[in-house]
Amino acid sequence: MIEIARILKPHGIRGDLKVRLFSDNLDAFAERGFAYTKKGSDYERTAYTAVRIDAPFIYVHVDGVDTRNGAEILSGTTLYLQREDLEAPDEGEHYIIDLIGLKVLDVEGNELGELKEILQHGAADVYVVKGKKNFMFPALKRVIHSVDTDAGVIRVNALALAEVVVYDDV
Repeated sequence: MIEIARILKPHGIRGDLKVRLFSDNLDAFAERGFAYTKKGSDYERTAYTAVRIDAPFIYVHVDGVDTRNGAEILSGTTLYLQREDLEAPDEGEHYIIDLIGLKVLDVEGNELGELKEILQHGAADVYVVKGKKNFMFPALKRVIHSVDTDAGVIRVNALALAEVVVYDDV
């Protein structure tokens, strides 16, 4: 199962919920009408109806949750999908789960490390790389030369990387 969203809090008194999606494909989430919630070690299919999209949030009504008190119980719940339920990413786009673990090389083929984490806090994602020297850099088009998930490689432009890289010197 892949994490796709988190229920943030109730919205209103009729059991609606404010959800933060981990992708920018709000329309597909709204149209799908279901996700999975984790109950112990099992996953339970949860049906919902989209009420309103207000990027980056979506407001939904979960079937069977008709009061604010019922909605409060779901606050903080993570929503999941099976891999086969996900839409294929557009050209040049990738799911984070497909990028984690890729080798990071410069365009000359020198290995810089392995992508361990992607932080999503601002204008651009930040790639965290572990290698001989640990570092992070914003995922900018001028820095990332190419991504080949089949080969397991992200190639970066060394000159552009040098302008934005932050090394972990701790």
